[in-house]
Order: sequence, then structure tokens, then C-alpha cells
Amino acid sequence: MQTRNDKTFSEKVIMDNCEYTNSIINNHIFTTKDREVTILNSKLLDTVVKVGNINSQGFSSTTILNKCEIVAITLTYIFATDFNQPSGVIKLNECNIEISNPKFNFLIFHEKIVNQVFTLILNDSNFNYKGTNPILKLAYYNNSKPMVKLISSENTFNNLTLPIPDTAIFVGFNPEIEFK
Repeated sequence: MQTRNDKTFSEKVIMDNCEYTNSIINNHIFTTKDREVTILNSKLLDTVVKVGNINSQGFSSTTILNKCEIVAITLTYIFATDFNQPSGVIKLNECNIEISNPKFNFLIFHEKIVNQVFTLILNDSNFNYKGTNPILKLAYYNNSKPMVKLISSENTFNNLTLPIPDTAIFVGFNPEIEFK
């Protein structure tokens, strides 16, 4: 994804009521300024949401999904990263995620293994597995090194077995509105 002034200004992009099928939504900054992409009221069918930062020291790529429907029929992961330096965030608010692929591996696939570059925030969302197996054993990520934090607050997980959280990464409440 590119924006008109990404070399000179930090920019915000809003996409509302869209449908993506077999796509990659890639908010990747490469020697540019910050970019925040917000996707509202949209449907993502077998679509990967990706953030990345290559050679953009001090800047971040952020993608926010609000009230979206995410369906993974053939995907083995939903979120992806590509970083050689900090930082990036993917944030879900009030989304419905349906996973049908019994070979689904993890929520986040990190292409490069760079220490502490990415945060995933899951708020008030519903995760449902509807595949051929009765229960899916879910992994959060393929590697923990790129993770800064994984924040999970007020979510429901149906027919999914969650991994034991890594206490150095996992936060089980929303620090924007709660303090523990």
C-alpha cells in the first residue's frame, strides 16, 4: 500500500464497507513515514492482513480492523509481518473471525525473525472454528522473538484450544481502559 505523500508525511487511510477475497492487505512502510490504516465494517475472505517496516527507523505501520468479518477457509494464518526494525501493530476491535481450515497453524506468521518489533491487539472479538475436526489447537505465532505484546481482552474463542500464554508477551486485559 502506498499513499501520495508517504515520503514526507505520516498518513492515515480509512477503508469502509469493503470486501477483500484472496488478497493481502499490506501496510508496509519502506523508507517512508508512519502509516495508519483503518478498515471498518468490511469482509475479508481468505485475506491476509500484513504490516511491515523496512528501513524506516523511528516510524511504525499500524492496521486497525473495526467491526470486520474475517473468514479463513484455506489460509493457515491470518496476520503476517515483515520487519527489519521496529515497529508495527495490528489491532482488532469487535471483529468476527471464522476459521474453517483444519490445517490452520497460527494467528501471526513472522517472515523475518527480528526481536521485539510487533504488537497484536485483540479486543471484544469472536473467534470461531468450524472445520472438520471438533477442536482446533491454536498457536498465536510461529516465533515469539518479534513479539512486543499480544493483548487479548474480552474475546470469545469457540472450538479452539488456546496455547499457554507467554507471560513476557501476553496481556490478558486492555491496558487502554484497565490497569492491573
